[in-house]
Amino acid sequence: MLDIQVIRERPDEVKRALARRGETAPIDRILELDAERRRLLGEVEGLRGDRNESSKAIGKMSEGAERQAAIEQTRGLGQAIETLDTMLRSTEGQLHDLLLTIPNLPDPRVPEGFDERSNIVLRTIGEAKPLGFPARRTGTWGHGWEFWTSNEASKSPARVSTFCSRPGRVCRGR
Repeated sequence: MLDIQVIRERPDEVKRALARRGETAPIDRILELDAERRRLLGEVEGLRGDRNESSKAIGKMSEGAERQAAIEQTRGLGQAIETLDTMLRSTEGQLHDLLLTIPNLPDPRVPEGFDERSNIVLRTIGEAKPLGFPARRTGTWGHGWEFWTSNEASKSPARVSTFCSRPGRVCRGR
């Protein structure tokens, strides 16, 4: 997740970097929610400070109508704090959800493009050797040899492929 401080300090740079990647992100909405969160946080902290001062003053007061009025005022502060705290949590949740949608910024040296076809080869070391067998996509090569199965994996909570037969026993230590 991208740090909110980076977005706060350099929003245009973040927008440009994401555009180079072919991405868009609600940077303006994130900045609005961040400003709202900071405003609410200031209000809540201020009211908590007022409530603490009021509570100390109430502790020093003697019984009477003035003390009861101060207690009622402190209760009102507590209710206001609860209301603002609920708004603050909602705003923080929305902000967090939006921040999760922003991908990492690309390194400035990365060429512009939307996928790996836009990449350039900087250097090649040695020659690619022929495999001697048809290449398969990663994740499919073990199925023919029964190293793992995805049928069991679809039933597991993590949905990961599981080793079976000899490799599985070796990995599990049996």
